Amino acid sequence: MNRRAAFLKSHAFLASLFLETKKVVGKLSEDMTGQSRGKDASQILSEKFREYMTRDQNMQTHNVNRVEFFKTVTERASEVFGSLYLAYYS
Repeated sequence: MNRRAAFLKSHAFLASLFLETKKVVGKLSEDMTGQSRGKDASQILSEKFREYMTRDQNMQTHNVNRVEFFKTVTERASEVFGSLYLAYYS
């Protein structure tokens, strides 16, 4: 892989990572109504995201949500990279 392709692939991965994070955080924030109890919303949301990504995880297996999260990220990144690569090299 040349440098330009590596650059496009890393951008595709990061864009996909941020999009999926936004999607998951959006769903988690919908469930937050009335849960502040002295904490700010960002603190509660970060705790919820951490729990979402680590619930029932142990040393032998990853959390199901984490596996699906990164599967979605990498699949989307591959699609985005393919489009970027074709657009750039066509």
